[in-house]
Amino acid sequence: MIKSKHIQSVAIRLAALGGAAWFASIDRNPVVVFLARTGLSPSPLERLFGLKGFFSGMTEGTYRLVHGDFSGAVDANPYTLLVAAIFAICVVFGVRPRLRKTWHEVAFLGTVLLLTLALNFPPVSLR
Repeated sequence: MIKSKHIQSVAIRLAALGGAAWFASIDRNPVVVFLARTGLSPSPLERLFGLKGFFSGMTEGTYRLVHGDFSGAVDANPYTLLVAAIFAICVVFGVRPRLRKTWHEVAFLGTVLLLTLALNFPPVSLR
């Protein structure tokens, strides 16, 4: 039998997820405006070297995702759907991912670097 405390906890987490989705959907989002005014958007990596980082375009992608524009979200950043799904799962199930060991940190960093390379150097067509 499911306890009412568990149901209440899941309901609170779903409300928090809804709040995050609402905040991401705001036009002229204050976080986006702040990043643009301080020169942090686009990222220094993108501005100086023309390379997109793993999270470049993620804000635009999330904005488009919560407005139902899935293709626009993927155009902004191909990893938007993946990151949003992982975020939603973690919030709903109350999971806080942690990097407990050094090799976890190295694996995470290596994955982010590989995905960043894949973002900047798409596969060559054999045609």
